[in-house]
Amino acid sequence: MKAVIVVDEFVNITNISKSDTFFIGVERGCLNLINNSIKIDISIGDFDSVNEKETNLITKNSKKLIKLSSSKDYSDTFEAVKIAYDNFNDVVIYGGIQGNRIEHFIANLSLFKKYPMLKLIDDNSFIYSTKKDLVVDKNGYTYISFFAIENIKELNLKDFKYELKDYNLNCYDPICLSNEILETGKISFFEGHLLIIQSK
Repeated sequence: MKAVIVVDEFVNITNISKSDTFFIGVERGCLNLINNSIKIDISIGDFDSVNEKETNLITKNSKKLIKLSSSKDYSDTFEAVKIAYDNFNDVVIYGGIQGNRIEHFIANLSLFKKYPMLKLIDDNSFIYSTKKDLVVDKNGYTYISFFAIENIKELNLKDFKYELKDYNLNCYDPICLSNEILETGKISFFEGHLLIIQSK
């Protein structure tokens, strides 16, 4: 069983399997779940982005509602991720990438440091990370980029448009931006933590 966290009202969630899935709605992401006839297992947030009518709708369609204080140390999404990882190993966030609040996107990227198995998905991008060698497919995405969450020693990229051999990729090094997988790409490295972004 996996946990799906929906944080965006408009991200496409029509292809998510409803079987063996625990659904968590965050703020207006709850409305997305409701609009797709998905019963919410947990709704969470300070709900400052919804009106009274929407709040009542969310309450009615949730098995459990967690109301957070508007004055808190962590974001609503971070609190949802903590709850999810208390119960599940497979956690996917839908949304949290697009939107006008770039600081929230950066905060969501920082979650990979604590939760390396996390995945972030929206209509254009798929973001995940790895601490070990990996084989990746195109999966309908055009571009693939790599960034170091922790410095990468001896990064090797094979069967990509731009290959690398034994490259030390440090944090904030943008050299691995906008690569392309030829068919199936092979990633290997000696040590570190690699962030992977596939985009359309």
